[in-house]
Amino acid sequence: MFRGWGNTSDVPGGEVLPGSLAAQGLDRWFSPTSVLARQVLARIAIELLGSAVDPAERRELLRRALRERRVVAIRVARPDVIGLQIVEDTVKQGPQEKVEPESITYPRWSTPRVPVGSDLFALVTYTEIKSPVSATIVVSEVDDRGSGREEVARIRTTIPTGTGDHKVKWSRRPDDARADLAEDKARGDAGPLEYRFKVESDRLKCTEESGPLWLTNTVQVDVVHEETRNAHESPRIVVLCDAVGQERRKWSRDGRAKFEDVLVGPMNVRIARPTFTDLTWGVPRAPVGAEVLATFEYSDAMKGMKALLLVYEVNQDGTSDEVHRETLTLDAERGAANVPFTRSEEEAESDIAEDLAQGDDGPVEYRFTIAAEGEETEFSSSLWLTHSVSLTVEDTAEEGAYPPGVEVVLLAADGTEHRAPFSGDEVTFDDVVCGPMIVRLDSSRAIRGAS
Repeated sequence: MFRGWGNTSDVPGGEVLPGSLAAQGLDRWFSPTSVLARQVLARIAIELLGSAVDPAERRELLRRALRERRVVAIRVARPDVIGLQIVEDTVKQGPQEKVEPESITYPRWSTPRVPVGSDLFALVTYTEIKSPVSATIVVSEVDDRGSGREEVARIRTTIPTGTGDHKVKWSRRPDDARADLAEDKARGDAGPLEYRFKVESDRLKCTEESGPLWLTNTVQVDVVHEETRNAHESPRIVVLCDAVGQERRKWSRDGRAKFEDVLVGPMNVRIARPTFTDLTWGVPRAPVGAEVLATFEYSDAMKGMKALLLVYEVNQDGTSDEVHRETLTLDAERGAANVPFTRSEEEAESDIAEDLAQGDDGPVEYRFTIAAEGEETEFSSSLWLTHSVSLTVEDTAEEGAYPPGVEVVLLAADGTEHRAPFSGDEVTFDDVVCGPMIVRLDSSRAIRGAS
């Protein structure tokens, strides 16, 4: 802070300031950086031009007072002689501004990935450089363990004075990248081509190393028949796995698949065929007309690809008849699906009639498959439909009515025996498996001699 005095009690041994100075508010405190303080000190300089104090010395004292935040005492020895001096602070000093030492830090690439042969920049941050610094950017190729270094480039540069970011252009030519890749392969290095750099300088030390730089390229895969070597005309799912294990998929078109921005390094390419597993019905048996889920899991597919759900009615002799088909769209590369299926009463009765015509006395059985990319899975688990069967039974006994305890027995196609008391009227059986059935009367439990 800066303080001016307007009376002799504030300035030991001093005298009253001329009114023109006292009028400038010198009896108050001012921040040395405030506009008002600078105006007051400028006015003091004007007032003292005719004094015995050297103007240059006076200006320097005022500058120091502002710069060092000290107090200026203005002493008046006699009307024509005014002296200035810097005295100790009368208030607590604020924190002093920290002066940064010269340094070169934070080496980094302008981008972490770049197409092979393209330019990018090696960047460093420099601070408080007093005079230009000669430096060398040393670029090394790093192995997949991160410990091995092989120098591939040295670039001389001059870092300017002051503070800022300094950049040096660099690129790795395709021929050089191929040579690096060949050396990595010979050493068994399975990672991508990776480059890092350090800064060397005799004057300033920079111990930090940049982060990794990876090169990229466009890869075209030709899909051909293994025997004829002719290009596949139908689309195929081509899977490319790069040097860091990232997998990407493309449909081939006219026997080719193009992948862009692929890391330069070892890679694996294959033709994917979707796999469908765990084909099963949500329940093994359901009433006719009820919705049943056909469930399955899939992998190695392509998001948006089409597949067919095929439902068959399977006969006892192993033959089958397709009764339903539905096109599905897979929404991911892998996942699970639940597809609703319904068979109406009329459709089920038609299936039963066909089975009878073919001599098939087993239950009506449904299984499904999934077809994709020209291949079809094995059958799913079985689904049996059930229904209610109502029978009208007439008493045709020649020797009078059937005795009490006689039962109507329905033997379903799955071998399940259903029983109901004979009442000479309609009888209903629930949850009967659809298929051929046998109905008979069982008098083994009849009460003999009852009237």
